[in-house]
Amino acid sequence: MVTTRSQAKKKRTAASSLSGWFLSHLPLVGALGTVVVAVVYPPELFKVASQDLEGNGDRAIDFLTSPLLILCFALALAGYLWSRKACEELSSAQAAIMYWHLSNATWWSFGCDVISGGLGAMPKMRRLYEEIDSTHLLPRTQRGGLDSVYFAEATIHVPLSWLCFYLTARQHPARHIVQAFLGGAQVVGTYCYYLPEYAAGMTHWSSDPLLFSLGIGFGIVWIIVPALLTWQSCVQVAERGSKKHR
Repeated sequence: MVTTRSQAKKKRTAASSLSGWFLSHLPLVGALGTVVVAVVYPPELFKVASQDLEGNGDRAIDFLTSPLLILCFALALAGYLWSRKACEELSSAQAAIMYWHLSNATWWSFGCDVISGGLGAMPKMRRLYEEIDSTHLLPRTQRGGLDSVYFAEATIHVPLSWLCFYLTARQHPARHIVQAFLGGAQVVGTYCYYLPEYAAGMTHWSSDPLLFSLGIGFGIVWIIVPALLTWQSCVQVAERGSKKHR
């Protein structure tokens, strides 16, 4: 009887540890998922005409061997290895926040939006951006709205995501101020990225359900998560301020 209870307790502990690991690493798992989609999505399904008429860079091997993808992975791995010790002392929720910022600094804002969408430099991924929103095929003089968002990501979102990642790993009190500012910038950036095309009738967006869901619908994550983190940061700052005045 004692052995059975002990085994059951070990199983619950193992299940709890596994769920905690998955929760804390969810942002990184999600980023890896987009890489898988980019690899397996058939180039034959591309409908819009690329700026590269020869279709160079459409193959999965071009994507996987791209120095830019390797750079993103190297940055993410370096940040992950550096933060492993800090992660042991954080709750699953705090670790998830830390890796949310790391995934934005190395992949979502940097590798996907800036490099692939803004610069159109990463093989295969840039083609997916063109498919998701054919505005990327327009001349630079006609896609100023998109490029303004990409410029903001390169100069504000990415640097501050790195800073928030570092401050969260160190549990520095200043993380709440920086995180609140970054969260507001991310929400506004998401509005500016999607709403102009929505107001124009969504004529440039993909009709492919998968690409629309991942490339357009999934954008709501960058409204919900930053808004929640901004609220959390404001609450923490307010509580800290009230304690000082007691």
